[in-house]
Amino acid sequence: AKPIWAGFISFVVILAFWSIHFIGEELEQPFGDDANDLPIHEMQRDLNKSLIDLLHPMARAPPQFKFVKEKHQLQETKKMELDDYIVAIAKSKRFVPDTEAKEAKM
Repeated sequence: AKPIWAGFISFVVILAFWSIHFIGEELEQPFGDDANDLPIHEMQRDLNKSLIDLLHPMARAPPQFKFVKEKHQLQETKKMELDDYIVAIAKSKRFVPDTEAKEAKM
């Protein structure tokens, strides 16, 4: 029984090594006409379109933001540690863990 196991294990190891070898060959040459190769022509067209969009006059300047106190007065910021934030979310009514939600439906 041991020679059969030795042959089987040798076969599996050699198959794994050849599989890794062929995967490596595909990764070395991702450019081509195979079904799983990268779509280089499509990627180049997309890059060219993005570059042309950047030439538009509206893309040359960042958008402006004008603070209006009456409109933005309700917005506030608060510093909080991540652990405290997680505890606050967990205690709020908006957060219901999956196990509690399933129990609530039953």
